Amino acid sequence: MTRNMLYISLAGAALLQVMFFLAIRHDLFWHLWWYDIPMHFLGGVVLGGLGIWLAGELQMWRGNAGVDATGLTVVFFVMSIGGAWEIFEYSTGNTFNTIGSYPLDIVKDLVMDLTGALAIFLYFRRKSLSA
Repeated sequence: MTRNMLYISLAGAALLQVMFFLAIRHDLFWHLWWYDIPMHFLGGVVLGGLGIWLAGELQMWRGNAGVDATGLTVVFFVMSIGGAWEIFEYSTGNTFNTIGSYPLDIVKDLVMDLTGALAIFLYFRRKSLSA
């Protein structure tokens, strides 16, 4: 099951790369205010899948930790990287293209990261409990 998470993450990363290329090429971040919403959701899915795969490689849930503890670790992993991304955006001055206030944009981005991570974790949990 964890190998599937790796494949899902790699496919999601490829889609994310195409979406990012199109956004830069056609100024979609500036013309479509909502374009970063699916980008952050997909980023959460990709990082969540990678976190689940990594936890499987480390056999995290086969010891004392269960599937739900793995989920908490994966959510922390995704939110840490999402937070680091927001710090990167701020440090590079990419704060001018927001609808409303920049702090609200940060919250929206992190919520979408979390939503993507929870979506892939719930998929993984359902598949692992039914196996």
